[in-house]
Amino acid sequence: MHSHSDRLNEARGNPISSYHLDVRLNAALEWVPNRTQRLLDIGCGEGYFLQKLLSQRKSIQAFGVDISQTNLNFAKKHIPDAKFLLAPAEKLPFKTAFFDCITCLEVLDHLPKPEKPIREIYRVLKPDGTFILSIPSYDNPLWPPIWKLWTWTLGRKWRHAHIQGFNQTSIQPLLRKMGFTDIKKQTAFFGLIIVISCQRKKTE
Repeated sequence: MHSHSDRLNEARGNPISSYHLDVRLNAALEWVPNRTQRLLDIGCGEGYFLQKLLSQRKSIQAFGVDISQTNLNFAKKHIPDAKFLLAPAEKLPFKTAFFDCITCLEVLDHLPKPEKPIREIYRVLKPDGTFILSIPSYDNPLWPPIWKLWTWTLGRKWRHAHIQGFNQTSIQPLLRKMGFTDIKKQTAFFGLIIVISCQRKKTE
């Protein structure tokens, strides 16, 4: 049972959004490599993914970045074993080749120029490191009406939040263009969400 203070952005505010959150986080978690020692979650929000990760993989050094200090304060309070920093996805405060794995879950569709954060992700990821992302599936004909219904009812705060309409046709060429290989995908939440895993090239 979650109190009001435990659902800052309403991710746990109702059974539908809570189920959606768990399904996509579990799908992403499946693809975190066993060899991962240091992981970054971009757009970490309240820290739910890192909380789930560390409940199973306590030895991982976990980092989260977000542009909301309110989100980060909430995350720090609930996940003391992770390190949280205020930073945009387009300018990550980490040295090159710092992370074994980076997650970016339903963030790229909120950014005006996704090439910039993807370029930064490539920079701070180790060669042969894993990048895991999730996006809404605009290939699924159910997505537009469901999203419209959601944003006019329980999800009003997200009404104008999506500014990119990705699908499988558009996201994979973009990842390849930015240097990622070994692209794999699965769907979650009844096919409405695409979860992708890819690798940074081993050598330049």
